[in-house]
Amino acid sequence: MKNKIFLNLVPPTFAGFDRGLYNGYVAVYKDHPLFGKEYDDRIELPEATRKKIKFNGNWLGLIAESGKEDEKISLDMVVEVHGGITYADSGESFTNLSGTPEGRGLNKLNEDWWIFGFDTAHAGDTMGEWTREKTLKEARKLSRELNKVKTWLS
Repeated sequence: MKNKIFLNLVPPTFAGFDRGLYNGYVAVYKDHPLFGKEYDDRIELPEATRKKIKFNGNWLGLIAESGKEDEKISLDMVVEVHGGITYADSGESFTNLSGTPEGRGLNKLNEDWWIFGFDTAHAGDTMGEWTREKTLKEARKLSRELNKVKTWLS
């Protein structure tokens, strides 16, 4: 089943706090090997694949991974998306999907879907930089990244 990509309009939370106006999300179907995984769950990848992974800028994830001696790696270190994956949960627990055109009709997701997402509220993120179009482009990138991991794990 094809991934569903959508954005969520984020209302301003603090006066004077500049951030992007949207967060990006991708819903994967229950046949995806990452279904049910949290963004910081550790996954096992073939050694040849682990050697191809480039640092994605996730410094907190890198610190958390340091000193680990097993063959697994945290999902948020594998997937390259702005600021790392910051959301993972069941499709049935996610609400307010219809805030953008991509989200219309997605309020009917159920337990057969698992959602991964990223936000645009990191240091240096601004409304001017993180437009709807740029956030949607990054959400599409997240979908491709999740499909790449699916290929590695299949």
